[in-house]
Amino acid sequence: MIKRTQHGWDKPEFYTQDALRLAREAGTASPALVKTDRFEVGAIEINNFCNLNCRMCNSNQAKRPRGFMTPEVFECLVKQLKAAGIQRTALHTIGEPLLHGHLLRLLEIAERYKLKVWISTNAQFPELIEAILKNHRQVLSSIRISVDGATASTYEYIRSGGYFSKVLESLEIIGLLNGGRPDCEFNLNLHTVISMANIHEIPLFFQAFGKYVWPEKMIFSLINGLSPDPGFFREVFPFPNLITPTIPCLHPFRHMSILNDGRATLCCADFVGELTIGNALDTPLSTLWHSPDAEAIRRQHLDPETMQLRSCMGCHEPYSFSSHILDAYIHFLWLSAPELPADEFGKQAIDLLKTMDQAVAQNELHLLPERIRPFFGIE
Repeated sequence: MIKRTQHGWDKPEFYTQDALRLAREAGTASPALVKTDRFEVGAIEINNFCNLNCRMCNSNQAKRPRGFMTPEVFECLVKQLKAAGIQRTALHTIGEPLLHGHLLRLLEIAERYKLKVWISTNAQFPELIEAILKNHRQVLSSIRISVDGATASTYEYIRSGGYFSKVLESLEIIGLLNGGRPDCEFNLNLHTVISMANIHEIPLFFQAFGKYVWPEKMIFSLINGLSPDPGFFREVFPFPNLITPTIPCLHPFRHMSILNDGRATLCCADFVGELTIGNALDTPLSTLWHSPDAEAIRRQHLDPETMQLRSCMGCHEPYSFSSHILDAYIHFLWLSAPELPADEFGKQAIDLLKTMDQAVAQNELHLLPERIRPFFGIE
């Protein structure tokens, strides 16, 4: 509670200033595409399949063979990460990590080597979440629960095969382990992918889940096209000017991920395995980072006209500023008008997206701060 007050997370003004800052930066140059000497491993993929088939993800259409990472391979990788000075990574790229049959053993290995991990889960396994938190809380830097509907009908439409009741059951367990307080002893986040399929439920998220996490721990991101089939993305995101190719992409210059078979990839979600640069079981990660295969991928991002990687060519997402500004506005509106009906809340969020879409279409991003000020009550 003290930390919330100190940072101003409980005040609408915090989100107003954040949104205006993001709007001012929207037209500025992107970070330089310069390879860092010290690499980061953003994620270790301990398995590459999921119990759900979410409409925006379609991970079941991934082309790579399904598989688990063995504890022996995991330990080998953890040793390399620690030797490289890496202190934290995710156990997630494609798939649901709680499906791994030896997850608790993997957490024991990470704990032994003092490697912090974070987990992203669809929270369909409440008993396993309870076991993790009771026995391995110290190794977790955070848990992110993905929940894209605040009602059962919307959640189960978007997250095909999932049960809203299981999410609530998992959150109840987490709440009990935290003594019924939302200020968790570990970092718990709720992540929601916003689209036209759920934008009219936004305040219901705060109402349904506010007893488990503080509002600022609810993260709202715009849907993207990072999927083997981006059809749903195009269907439920009718703001074409906010969509941009991800080429050039910063990720190959800053991070790599490890697939379940030990291969390193320069993609954060390599459904096909097209951006792999070698296997960490055969070649040290530090060598792979500077390898000719890695440099060949980076050169294509530095010169997009030479791009031949189909995964990269088909990857699109909303401009990052639009997603972050919307997230700030959602929190502002919830704190300043908590009684606003859900439909009106959604309408105002849509109007903000239309305003940003128009600014891009008219090549007037330099005017974006002025365009969004009225949404935050500033004349």
